[in-house]
Amino acid sequence: MPWWTYVLFIGVGASVSYGQATLVSEATIRAFDTVSSSMAPNLKVGDRFVSAMAPEFRREIRYGDIIMFRREGTDWVKRVVGLPGDRITFHEGKLLINGVAAPLVADGTELDRLVSIDFPLFLEAMPDGTLVRIKRVRPGNTHFDDVSVTVPADSYFVLGDNRDQSSDSRVFGPVAAADVTGRAAFIYWSGDLARIGQSLTSR
Repeated sequence: MPWWTYVLFIGVGASVSYGQATLVSEATIRAFDTVSSSMAPNLKVGDRFVSAMAPEFRREIRYGDIIMFRREGTDWVKRVVGLPGDRITFHEGKLLINGVAAPLVADGTELDRLVSIDFPLFLEAMPDGTLVRIKRVRPGNTHFDDVSVTVPADSYFVLGDNRDQSSDSRVFGPVAAADVTGRAAFIYWSGDLARIGQSLTSR
């Protein structure tokens, strides 16, 4: 579905923080305000984005999808890198899916204005060929090298795109499908006007 078709459903005043939002399971879509840098460079603090909440969007989850889910009473947003039955491992700072390291290709840098440092960006390939743009503060970071998990049935392994600055399945484990509430669709407002309308899905 083209991103602009969602606009027909948006109530601009519905924008809420995903850290404070109350779940409205019957909603077709919802709008969220990004309050964390864990999904940079694809979602930056202040970006407002739309998530499709209808049941079919919660069921048809693929590699690379950005999903919304409930955890400890709040809404979270992360990217799916592991499907049911996948073996997810971190070794020497690299993500391995079923024993195969996800290929990384350098994709420039991004300036962090708070610390005036350029951090490297990469394109990471999922098993189905989907490319995910990620940020690495410390390439080769082995902090998570003790993670090795087989994703249970009806669950997903999720990561933040800002890989070294994200609390995700490496910390709290796979996300149950029953806790998934939606799938991110596109950015509808940003302080960087060029980001408005940017798709958050490869479909």
